[in-house]
Amino acid sequence: MNIDIIDEIKSLHTHMIRKLFTIEKIGNSIRPKPLQVAILAFLIGNKDKNVNQKDLEIEFEISKAAISDVLNNMENAKLILRVCEETDARKRRIVLTEEAYEIYEEMVKTKQEAINSIIKDISCAISTVKNLGLPDNSSLTASVATSIPCASYSFILRSSPSS
Repeated sequence: MNIDIIDEIKSLHTHMIRKLFTIEKIGNSIRPKPLQVAILAFLIGNKDKNVNQKDLEIEFEISKAAISDVLNNMENAKLILRVCEETDARKRRIVLTEEAYEIYEEMVKTKQEAINSIIKDISCAISTVKNLGLPDNSSLTASVATSIPCASYSFILRSSPSS
């Protein structure tokens, strides 16, 4: 039963990631890849700090070459700028562009819409089960709730009846 729930959570996560990456182009930029989104989130969360490439290598446990490629792609997509630090010209601080903030805001909005839809689907299923008059703790309730199509998503957290 717990494994089924874990599988469903993974499925929901995958679906949400796919949904996030269906966002249309904004301006001249391309849709960011998952690692780029994680980097955007990290940079936004640490905007009051001087984050450089080494910080990202450590945070994401990625090689210098790999993070360099990702940052080059982000720079070409106009998501980041690399600015020389005043104290050490060899270090380059990574700064988000306005376009990066716009894309990130759109992704957060899309994520919230997906979460709201999931909650609506779950509420719909629970409401339908209650209207059927089934006891809340029955395994039949769980199996009925998982088979009710609601709203735009066909997935609901499911648990198979215990054997």
